Amino acid sequence: MHTSHHLLLASLLCCLLLSGAACDCGNDDDDDSGGNAGDDDATDDDTGDDDATDDDAGDDDAGDDDDDDDDATASPGFVIVPNGTFIMGSPESEPGRGADETQHSVTLTHNFEISKYETTELAFTTLMGWNPSYFAPAGECGDHCPVESMSWYDTLAAANRLSELAGHSPCYALSDVVCRDTTAVGANYMNCMNATQQGISTATVALNGVTSVYDCQGYRLPTEAEWEYAARAGSTTAFYNGGITNPACSPLDTNLDAIGWYCGNTGGAPAPIGLKAANAWDIYDISGNVWEWTWDWYAADLEPATDPAGPDGGSGRTVRGGSWFDEARYARSAARLSIMQNAHSYNLGFRLVRTMP
Repeated sequence: MHTSHHLLLASLLCCLLLSGAACDCGNDDDDDSGGNAGDDDATDDDTGDDDATDDDAGDDDAGDDDDDDDDATASPGFVIVPNGTFIMGSPESEPGRGADETQHSVTLTHNFEISKYETTELAFTTLMGWNPSYFAPAGECGDHCPVESMSWYDTLAAANRLSELAGHSPCYALSDVVCRDTTAVGANYMNCMNATQQGISTATVALNGVTSVYDCQGYRLPTEAEWEYAARAGSTTAFYNGGITNPACSPLDTNLDAIGWYCGNTGGAPAPIGLKAANAWDIYDISGNVWEWTWDWYAADLEPATDPAGPDGGSGRTVRGGSWFDEARYARSAARLSIMQNAHSYNLGFRLVRTMP
């Protein structure tokens, strides 16, 4: 595991373990060692600031993490994705293309942050007190493998828990919760998060105090449109680093081999996060390694839209990105799959996003 990945994971875990709203595990100043409360200490030299004094009035530099500034700063382990318009789906000429990938224009009107890495076993265990993974920490991968084998409901619970620890209002309200072992826990979904109850099997899910998922204050699953927009990072090819040459497992697809883990280059298990090349927005493993849950109900036909969040209902949620187990065609940026919400699979994980304030 690269040193930078250790540092990033440590920073993320710091945020998971501390209840401060600012999630301030680091600081933007090079001369103080404290908590940067108010960031107005006398010795602060404001190296990256554009104001002459440390009053944080009018401070708008992109890299500064002062709480009261007017710039948006990503949470530790996350990167900010700017709003914009893109073409979702794939051209009919793309090898491995599915019939549900009709190209259409999508506009996202908000900036959002997305985790640079898939959620790891260590991060999930630290956050939730339980590791659902089929591939338990062992060998080369250890705690730095993506967590897998959690239901869609489990990811909502994790998002809410992280929001609470970071001081944000949770995005989701879960009620009528039933654990995998059939224990009914009402709204107390954390009671399912252990090796005995094994996570959430069913629940009634609603947004918490907002009418659009994009209006949530806290962490959440990406919408399907956000996921593909972030995966592409401005690209229009099958993968973010180029086209696809072989939709199957072999021979090796050299473009996919450079950025992701799939059946053509793995040893039959997920790989540690961050070992392949990131996309232009510094996002890793968004092609391959494990499928990633999204918020949206699956729909076979998608149309041009602004801030889409999927249909109002369906039989399964959309997952994206392919996995270590699957052929190259499933790791394409446009590839889509429908999975039941209570599914638990050793090639299915997640990463979180948050709408920037």
